Amino acid sequence: MVKKLPVFSIIVPVYNTEQFINVCIDSLLAQTFSDFELLLIDDGSTDRSGFICDEYEKKDSRIRVFHEKNSGVSAARNKGMEKACGRYINFVDSDDWVSADYLKSYVEARKEFDYDIVYTEMSREFEGVISNVPLNNISAESTVSLPDVLSELLNCNEFGYACNKSLKTEIIHSRQIRFDSRLPYHEDAVFMFDYCLTIESVRLYPVCTYYYRIHLSSQSFNRNIDFNQHYLSCIIECEKIHLLADHLKSHVFNNAAKLFSQKEKQMTIINMYRLNNVPKRKKRLDYLNKLRDCFSYGNYESGVLGIGMRLKNDFLADLFFMSIFSLSKLFHRIGFR
Repeated sequence: MVKKLPVFSIIVPVYNTEQFINVCIDSLLAQTFSDFELLLIDDGSTDRSGFICDEYEKKDSRIRVFHEKNSGVSAARNKGMEKACGRYINFVDSDDWVSADYLKSYVEARKEFDYDIVYTEMSREFEGVISNVPLNNISAESTVSLPDVLSELLNCNEFGYACNKSLKTEIIHSRQIRFDSRLPYHEDAVFMFDYCLTIESVRLYPVCTYYYRIHLSSQSFNRNIDFNQHYLSCIIECEKIHLLADHLKSHVFNNAAKLFSQKEKQMTIINMYRLNNVPKRKKRLDYLNKLRDCFSYGNYESGVLGIGMRLKNDFLADLFFMSIFSLSKLFHRIGFR
C-alpha cells in the first residue's frame, strides 16, 4: 500500500533553543489541520535542543529529526526542503510559535484557487509587547496582476520573511530554489526573490497565526558583526530584487523595488556606524561611495539620521554619522537609552 503524502511539510531549523523549542513544537502539534509532517533540522546544537527533538519524534509519527553539522540556518532549511514530502512547504523558526489555526488558514486561503504562494500576517513579540503589520485581502491569479500584489508586500516591508508564508514544494524542487548558505544576512529575502521569479499567483490573507520572537541577542541587535559580510548580503539582495523587477516589467513594482533597495542600503550604512568595531575611515568612505545611489532616490530616513542621508559629500556624511553614533554609544554606556 502506497503511503499517503502529507499536505504540508513544516521545516523547523533548530540551534540551541532549548528554552523555546517545546513551545514551538507543542504549538505545531496542536494544529486543527493535522495532515502535515514536521521536519526538525538540528543544526549541531550544543545544548539539549537535539535531545528534545528526539523525544518528540518518539511520540509522534509525523515528526522526523535530522542531526546535522553546524552550518547555519540556510543549510538547515535546505536540508529540510531536500527531505520534504508535502505538497506545500512552510518554515517555522524554533524560538517562535503558531496558533492552532496556523495551517488551517493556508487551507482556507487556497480553497478556491491553488496559489503558488500565500502570505499571512505575522506578529512580533519583543520584551512582552506584541505588534503586527496588517495585510490587505488581495490576490493575483495570473501574472497580469502579480506585480501589484508583490508591490504591496514590498511597501509594507513584509516581502522577505520566510516564516509567514506557504510555498509549493513542486516549484522549489523543479527550479532547485535554495537558500544561499554563504549569506549571514538577508538570506530570507534573497530566497523569496528567487522563488517569486517563478510564480504566477499570490494571495495575501489577513489572518495572524504566526508569532515571531525578537531577542536582544538576534542579529538585528548584534554590534559585533563582520560588516563586509553585511554589505555583500545587502548588495546581493538588491541585485535579486532588481532581477525580479526586470522580470515583472512593471512600473509600479520597479518603483517599489527602488524604494526597497534604498531602505536596505540606508540601513546598511546606519548599521556600519552602530558597530562596536567600526571600520577604518578609508573603508567607511569606500562603503559610502559604493552605497551612494541610495541617497538619490527620495529619502527613507527621517529625523536626525535623515540629515546625514541628504549630505552630498562622503567626508561630511562620514563625520556626521560618526559623531551621532559615538554620542549614542556614550549615552548607552552611562545608562541612557
